[in-house]
Amino acid sequence: MSEVVTVAVILFEVIGGAALVVNWRARQAAFALAVFIVPATYLFHAFWMADAAAFWNQLNHFLKNLAIFGALMMVAFSDSSARTAHGGATAAAEADKVPAQRRVSLF
Repeated sequence: MSEVVTVAVILFEVIGGAALVVNWRARQAAFALAVFIVPATYLFHAFWMADAAAFWNQLNHFLKNLAIFGALMMVAFSDSSARTAHGGATAAAEADKVPAQRRVSLF
């Protein structure tokens, strides 16, 4: 039984991550992964119950997952047109709106 759950979790994470990378239903994938990461973090990285030897390692993983959760929420609740190459204004189009004397070039 545990092998089946392990394979299912791996597939879920790989497919969800791939959906984010290729921007296919990214908002839904990010929300699903965020919902998944909350109980996984609580169950497997409970630093408050860890012994002294494992405390810092578990705290590190807990905080890492918290940061990932924040990033997933940002994707899940952001405007989808801002993330797509074809959907929203490009950086060049936005730069054309700024007068030449106000533009700052880093290169």
